[in-house]
Parts: sequence; structure tokens; C-alpha cells
Amino acid sequence: MRICRITAILLLICMLTSCSFSTAPLNDSKGSFLNIKFITDKEKESWKKPLQVLISDMKYKGDFDSHLWDGYALALFDINLDSVPELIEVEAGGSAGNVNYYVHDIHSGELITSFKGGVFHSQHSDAWCIYLDIETDQCKIIGNYTTRGGSTLLNRHIDELRYNSVTGEYTETSLFYAKYNIDEVMTGEGHLVEDSVCVQHFCNNKTVTVSEYNNQYDLFISSHIRISNTGMKLVRWVDVEVENDCDQTISNMVNALINSGQMFVMQ
Repeated sequence: MRICRITAILLLICMLTSCSFSTAPLNDSKGSFLNIKFITDKEKESWKKPLQVLISDMKYKGDFDSHLWDGYALALFDINLDSVPELIEVEAGGSAGNVNYYVHDIHSGELITSFKGGVFHSQHSDAWCIYLDIETDQCKIIGNYTTRGGSTLLNRHIDELRYNSVTGEYTETSLFYAKYNIDEVMTGEGHLVEDSVCVQHFCNNKTVTVSEYNNQYDLFISSHIRISNTGMKLVRWVDVEVENDCDQTISNMVNALINSGQMFVMQ
């Protein structure tokens, strides 16, 4: 009976304070419990024409083949948080799992900046995401990803892409970095397995103790909320390509970027 009374009181408080745990998807313009508004699907349609023009121009000029591992994927991401995304050209980095991102203004095609990334939850999508700093009520561009150096080295990166209003430049700043050196042994069945792991910890590019790393990480987690729906979605060229039809391939790419399910914060 006591538990029932407590439950009833909590429900009453929620009703009186308009507390709501909505199950509605975050693809409407009203946002989430964070009171963040998102660009609507209708508003995204205005990006189609400039994207079609820019991607066509870059495709026919061979810009997507100018790097060693180019032609991998494209993405949209609003790096300056002005409610209009930039076109991200994605260059694969090989077996290490790293990727390079080249950022273009969708209207002018200007190369704005470049930054790096890696693997998040076994794929490249969602590695970079919008986070809300609840202490300053500001959105931040943060990447959380891993890269490898063979089977014996794993790197965990948590970086922030920051804009310097004085220089007009973007800088990828390391917040947390953990370097895992892995010793392996061969089992009797001929399988390599982990035997021991040695970890080095860094905060803001400085070597720190395990305790300091975890203290700083806890502070970060307690003051930043990852807005998961804003994770950068990569669209691979191979998934939209129509053989011998470049125009249709480009059209497919534009539609896939617009309809990827990725949300964009409205400022």
C-alpha cells in the first residue's frame, strides 16, 4: 500500500507540473525534453537544389577522386550551427578505421575546413554528434570514436570541433584520449586472444593518472548530453550508385542525405 501511495503521488506531481515522457519521435520541430528545436522535413527540402548543383559539379570535375582513399561517402553536418548543414566529403583511411572529413559550404562549394574521425559502434556513422552543455546551455560538436593500429593497438578519442572567431579557423581539440596497448597470445586452437592490456590516459593532450582521467570524464558526462538523433550519417557512394548513370547516382545520393533520419538543430 505504501508503494502504491508513493507511485500515485509521483504520477500526480508529473501531471501538475506537466512532466511528460513522450514516446513521440524526435523528427518534429518541437524537439525533445531538452527543449531543443529541430529542422523539419519540409525545411530540409530547401537543401536539395544546392546539394544537387554542388555534388554534380564536384562529381563531374573529379573532386571526389582527388584523395588516395576518396569516393567513399558523403554526409551532412552543421559544423557552424547556423541551421544549414555543410556537405561533408568522407575519405576512408584504411584498416585503421580512421576517416578524413572535408567540409564544403553547400551554396558556394567553398572548402571550409577538414577534421578526422573513426569508428563508433562498429561503423563510421554517428561518430560525430551534437552535445548539449547543460552548464552553458550551448550546443557543441563532439566526436567519440576509435582507431586502431593493427590488433595490438586501440585508440579511444573524444574530441571537440571548435571555432576560433578571431582566426576564423576550426580546430579539432582532444578532450579525452586513451591508448590501449594489447598483448596477445596464441591458444592451443590457433586463435589470438588478449592476454594483457596496458592503458595510457590523456586529458586535453596531457598525460594524466587513471584517477584524474576518470574524474574529468565523470565531470564531462555529468555536464554534457549527447543528442543521439543528430549523429552524422554517412551515405556511401556504393549504396546509391546506378551503373552507367551518373545523374541518377547523384540524385540518389542527394535523396539519401536528406532522408537519412539525421536531425539538425534549429538555432
